[in-house]
Amino acid sequence: MHEFTTEAIVSPGEPAYEVTHDVQNFSTYESRTLSSNAEWENYLGGMTSVAGARVSPYTALGISAVWQAVTLISGDIAKLPLNLFKVKSEDESPEKSTTHPGWRVASRRPNALMEFNVFQFWRRVMVFYLLYNRTWVWIQRDRLGNPIGLWPLLPSQTYSRRLEGSEVRELGTEGDLVIHTQVGNQTMTLFPEEVLYFEGISLDNEEGELFVQHARDSFGLALEQQNYASRFFRNGGRIGGFLEIPVEMSKKARDNIEKGFRDTYEKADAAFRNVTLRDNVKYRPGQHSPNESQVSEARRESVREVARRFNLHPSKLGEEAKTSYGSKAEDNRDYLDTTLSPILCQIVSEMNAKLLTPPQFRSGKYYFAHDTDRMLMLSADKRAAIWDSGIKSTWLSPNEVRRKENMPKRAGGDEFMNPNTTSGGSTETITDETVAEAHRKLLGSTLRRTLDVVRKKTAKAAKTGNDFVTWTSTELPNALRSVSDASLEVLSAHEAATGHDSEGLALYLFTQMSSDVQGFIGDICDTTCADELHEAVNLTFNSYVATAPEKLATQIIRS
Repeated sequence: MHEFTTEAIVSPGEPAYEVTHDVQNFSTYESRTLSSNAEWENYLGGMTSVAGARVSPYTALGISAVWQAVTLISGDIAKLPLNLFKVKSEDESPEKSTTHPGWRVASRRPNALMEFNVFQFWRRVMVFYLLYNRTWVWIQRDRLGNPIGLWPLLPSQTYSRRLEGSEVRELGTEGDLVIHTQVGNQTMTLFPEEVLYFEGISLDNEEGELFVQHARDSFGLALEQQNYASRFFRNGGRIGGFLEIPVEMSKKARDNIEKGFRDTYEKADAAFRNVTLRDNVKYRPGQHSPNESQVSEARRESVREVARRFNLHPSKLGEEAKTSYGSKAEDNRDYLDTTLSPILCQIVSEMNAKLLTPPQFRSGKYYFAHDTDRMLMLSADKRAAIWDSGIKSTWLSPNEVRRKENMPKRAGGDEFMNPNTTSGGSTETITDETVAEAHRKLLGSTLRRTLDVVRKKTAKAAKTGNDFVTWTSTELPNALRSVSDASLEVLSAHEAATGHDSEGLALYLFTQMSSDVQGFIGDICDTTCADELHEAVNLTFNSYVATAPEKLATQIIRS
């Protein structure tokens, strides 16, 4: 590979360009001309919007909706497990491959220096992609051509172009695409097969359009709205205007009135001061107030505009939605289909083409894929119904279900059979006792987690002293009700498996907890002074949370 260094040449009144030197051959050629206004503006630190704000990928992050959108999308993509599958020849079924070097660098260790873990690596790559609409990742290979490292390249210092002129003699055929990137003080020239390249909308055959160039007016407007609101409150909520001074007043009197007005009205701490105007002097506002300017509505619209730019539903950015979904799973399905899927498809397509060997890629028997099951996970009772149907229909084995729920395998769990119709033999079947034990453990875990929340709320309320007794009769029952409500999904799954009444069990749970908690809190209030109330509630509730969930779960499941 050739090594290059770059220097920028800027002459007053002349086009700016960069000169790249081939370290090996000491040849020089012009690599990029800053001829357009857009390139000049970007070179100088951003592009000026119609509203007057300079917009760059860095300043765009100053818009809270942009920050949230970038954080949300990049984090969700980075956390998805990335698998490499190999199609088995004997039955054409896919199985995970964990020994391929391409999978190791993409899913376990991006590079030898371990400067960042795999989550940080993909989040960084996606942040570059979302803010620039294009990004490159250099593929480091060993002598055999196996990938051994992935290195994100800064999109602000990387660009693609086609070979022409003197470059052809050094690098290849005229019209070939090459990538130039600045790394430290050195410029590297790479070829498409040496990088993973991700882009959004593109209007040429070289690289994606610069995102902020097309979003600069909407982002610039949002920045100026923030600046307007900041200046309004910095000035104590005052708006500008002008003074009407009678014509017959002397210049000295006019100057004194103006100076006194400015000294009183324009100081940073003058928000609540009164100004007295004499001698028929009048003050008239010369600007619209924030309410008249519809600043609040304009800022809400800027959130919706950012959501459109990132292909997000506005509710993902905290904006009230006019449409709603029946469940969290449906909301996530829409988010996956409309926002994440195009990006995920591009990621795996690039890795299939460039991290697999040519024979592997051509055969179609190896392919990368993201695991999106966790994102679309249903509630406990719905998952239980699906798993039950899958096992009974023999398209799922018990161990496949246990693997999806992050549970260990069990003996005989790899068999595909309907437990309701299978009889005889030594094959282990799922018994009522097994189901009850699983539900008991899950219910106990849910109770312990939610009761701990009630403990914190109760201990906090105990700090109020005399008001604590009132709180225990008004708010504490609601807090305990939330525990039984949170347990309802587990009890519903138990109902589906055993035919028990889940709502009746939840009512029984609430009644038992209320009796227990009200009892020991009553004893505390009778025997403890106010200064010791908080500590006593905390200690007693800790003991209750440590022992009660297991007992309650056992009692309810066996009832």
